[in-house]
Amino acid sequence: MGEDLRKIVEEAFQLSLDQLKDNLLPLLNGIKEFGVARLMELVPDLVPRLVGRLREIDVTRFTRENPEISAKFMDILWEGISLLVEKNPDVKEALQRAGEVSVNLEALDSPMKGHFRISGGKLSGGSGLLDKADLSIKGYTQAMIEVLLGDRDPTEAFFKQLIKTDGNIPLAMRVSSAMMEVSQLLRA
Repeated sequence: MGEDLRKIVEEAFQLSLDQLKDNLLPLLNGIKEFGVARLMELVPDLVPRLVGRLREIDVTRFTRENPEISAKFMDILWEGISLLVEKNPDVKEALQRAGEVSVNLEALDSPMKGHFRISGGKLSGGSGLLDKADLSIKGYTQAMIEVLLGDRDPTEAFFKQLIKTDGNIPLAMRVSSAMMEVSQLLRA
C-alpha cells in the first residue's frame, strides 16, 4: 500500500487545482489511514509540497466551501509539521525558548479554527479550538495562513489589523519568533 499511496500522492501534486479539489477528500483519508509519518518516509518533502499547493489556492473560499476537507488537511499538515520539527535541532531549540504555550487560531471570515501547542521543544496542532489556551489569535484567513507559513510578518499583520492577539503580548512575541523558525521548514 505504501508505494501505491506514494504514487497517488505524487500524481496528486501534478493535478490542476480543480482536479485536486475533486480528489482531495479520498487522498487525505488515504494519507490519514496509512499514517503521515510512514508517508513522509516515502515522500520526505510531503509537507513543503502540501504547503506549496496551499499557497496556490484561495484559502478563505476553499475553507468556506469545504470545511470538513479543510479540517482534515489542517490535521495532516500539523502532524507533518510536528514530525519535521522533531528532526531539526535548531527549530526544537527555538521552540524550547518559547516555553510551554497553547494557542487557538480562529478566522473571522471563514469557518477555519485550529490550535497548536509548544511543549518541551515539541510542536503539535490540529483543527478545532482548545478549551483553554494561553493565546488566542483571530484574523482574516489568508493573513493567518500567510503568517503561519512565514509569508507575512506577524507584526505587520497585527498593526494592519489583519490579526489580533488576546493574551500576554511578550508571550505572543516569543511564540511568533519560534514559529518563524518553524516556517523555514515549510519551504519546498
